Amino acid sequence: MELPVEVDAKKRLRVKVPRDASPVMLDRFAEELRTCVTAEGLPVALDCGELEQVSSCHINILWLAHQICQDTGAELWLSRVSPGMRRVLSVLDLAGLFRYEEAAVSTEIPADLPADTANVFTDRFPSDREGVNRALDRFLDFLSRISAPQVDAYELRIVFYEVVTNIQNHAHVEKTELITFTATTTPKQVVMNFTDCGVEFDVTTFSYDLDFVGAAKERRKRGLGIAMINRLSDCISYTRTEDGVNVLTIEKNWSHKR
Repeated sequence: MELPVEVDAKKRLRVKVPRDASPVMLDRFAEELRTCVTAEGLPVALDCGELEQVSSCHINILWLAHQICQDTGAELWLSRVSPGMRRVLSVLDLAGLFRYEEAAVSTEIPADLPADTANVFTDRFPSDREGVNRALDRFLDFLSRISAPQVDAYELRIVFYEVVTNIQNHAHVEKTELITFTATTTPKQVVMNFTDCGVEFDVTTFSYDLDFVGAAKERRKRGLGIAMINRLSDCISYTRTEDGVNVLTIEKNWSHKR
């Protein structure tokens, strides 16, 4: 990759945080950012405006940028941070690590949201990238139709993505196999069920008491996603049926009910 960098009007290196946060991209991003910051000797503004969600890999990118700027003595700013992303960083105890180019945007939720009736959304999709992305779009359309709070929709998007990623990586579901997803919403909460036929994988057996700062510092590649799911949810349960089906249930209260 060639890091997209420009010098802005405030004489800062403006760097876009890549949507692709794969391990290979992570290493290349860190290497090129360090080279650029060392050569230019300017403050850094990380542009987060193109991030539709924050995955556990993006958390590692932000931490690496923080470390590189600390090592080189450069100031670091986060730019175009959405209210949802700001909230996620706060939930993960990482918000205080960064300066922000814009003032915090209020995420106060009107008391009459979401819709005051129960709604059910059901979907089945293959676990390849295209299938997951299309399923995620359908789920977000559903949340929009019921007037779900934007910040909650942002968090639910992250939970959905991290759960499906864990099903791919740990339940070893083939890309052609279908994952069944159901979301039931009430005025108080949303309950999500993920069902797959992969190998047994109980996320509730993992430790959720994770130091995100320490994990990011170690560039830990395992456990971050599961811990993020837990931090952004209110209750998680898992069952394995007699016929070998994994059922993961996640409950999340709407933010104005917390």
